[in-house]
Amino acid sequence: MTRTYLNFLARALNAYGTIAESVFSEKNKKWTTQDGLFHAITLQNRVQDLVALQNRGDDMLDENDQDALGKAFVAAMPAHNMTHPRLFRTYRAREHSSVNCKIWEAARATTAAVTFFERIAIGQEEFIDAGIKCNNPAIRLLSEAQTVFGGDRRLNCLVSIGTGHPGAIGLPKPSTFQKILPTDIISVIKKIATDCEGIAHELSERFENTAGSYFRFNVTYGAGSISLEEWRRMGEVEAHTRAYLRETVVSASINAVVSLLCKPGDNRVTLTDACEYNFYFSARHSSMVLGIMSLVMSTVRKHGPDATGILALPAVAMLQRQ
Repeated sequence: MTRTYLNFLARALNAYGTIAESVFSEKNKKWTTQDGLFHAITLQNRVQDLVALQNRGDDMLDENDQDALGKAFVAAMPAHNMTHPRLFRTYRAREHSSVNCKIWEAARATTAAVTFFERIAIGQEEFIDAGIKCNNPAIRLLSEAQTVFGGDRRLNCLVSIGTGHPGAIGLPKPSTFQKILPTDIISVIKKIATDCEGIAHELSERFENTAGSYFRFNVTYGAGSISLEEWRRMGEVEAHTRAYLRETVVSASINAVVSLLCKPGDNRVTLTDACEYNFYFSARHSSMVLGIMSLVMSTVRKHGPDATGILALPAVAMLQRQ
């Protein structure tokens, strides 16, 4: 299974580079008066091509549900009611099931970042990306795991991978210009709406007394300032990620995750325990996220064949049966 994951990560990195080069190119830009900065049809076509190459069907829901690579969902936000995100799953759910859309539709919905791509209609509903309110799906993932596996299932570990720390959110004293056109306030509101670190901090507090249950990896410097469309700067993302992974604390945490994935610990925390708190909560820079995943899985390959646990990425989540 570990070899399968590593092959998947390598293919994903390569596919991301190819798709990004096409989607975020100058020739794919729209006129400024149009909805979205880039033509979404290009992204749709590239995802459809990628899905066709896998020769595994084009439906999001895997009817065989053999858990070969675990269960996964992507999140999107209903454009007309953002109370709760919508989850598009590869498996059947007992509660709050979603329409079995096509993989390309789920991909378009979860990447329909406001100002970058126009929203997409799936069935009778319109969706935008889940970066608003659900940019960190870790708590949503815990709730989903409880629904899928049952509240008595013990939690081996929760691994959350961010897309780069964005820095502190603050509001400077307004200048005369800002009093007339408050762009700083608009920027702060946007950062608050898409913030991931608040949820990460809440989860750290939640698991404070259960060491080894929750791990958060997020490149501290540099990567968070690189925008979604700046795919040519992926070399910078890689450099910042490699530097981050060499930090002593980060390296020790990765080793701890590997140990748990190879040999589950004696964790007495159940999914009900993990979900009992009343907290409510990109995918940018995929090369950084996948790079961290690749390192973890490479180390697992060296130490043992079994992978167990829960993994959360920006607006994407995977459940792995213990």
